[in-house]
Amino acid sequence: MTINPIDRCWRCKKNSKNRKRLSKCVLGFGHKIQGGNKGEYYLVADNSDDDVVNPKPRTLRHAVIQKRPLWIIFAPDMNIKLSQELMVQSHKTIDCGGSNVYIAYECGITLQFVHNVIIHNIHIHRTVKSNGGLIRDSEDHYGYRTVGDGDGISIFGSSRI
Repeated sequence: MTINPIDRCWRCKKNSKNRKRLSKCVLGFGHKIQGGNKGEYYLVADNSDDDVVNPKPRTLRHAVIQKRPLWIIFAPDMNIKLSQELMVQSHKTIDCGGSNVYIAYECGITLQFVHNVIIHNIHIHRTVKSNGGLIRDSEDHYGYRTVGDGDGISIFGSSRI
C-alpha cells in the first residue's frame, strides 16, 4: 500500500496515537514549524459559530483565538459554517486527522500577522465573501473587519505556516 510521506512518518509508527508527532514530519518550507506542539489538546465538540465576538467554549472559533499554543482536535465529524472569517492566533495546529471536518458554504480562515500554524486534513470548499463586522481575533481583542475575499484560507504578513 502506498502512503504519502507525512503519514508514513507518523501514522505508520507504533505510537501513531501520539498526534503531536505529526509536527515532526512536516516536509519542505514548513519543516521547522511546530504549530501547537508545545500546548495542550483542545477538543472541538460544537460546530456552531453563532457569536463571533464572544464564541462559546468547545467551538473552533473559541479554540483559535486563544493566545497559548494549542493542538486543536475534533470529536465527531462535523460541518462548520463560519458566519464571519475565522481569525487564527499563532502557535496553533488544527488537526482534523481521524475526523471529517468541513468548512463550507460560508466564510473561510484568515491568518494575519501570525506564525507557527499547521492546518492538517481539513476540507474547505465553496467559501464566499464575508460581510465584515465586529470579529474577535484574540482572547482580549475584537475589532471591525472589512469585507472578506471569499478565499478558503487567506494569509497576510504571516510566516511559518
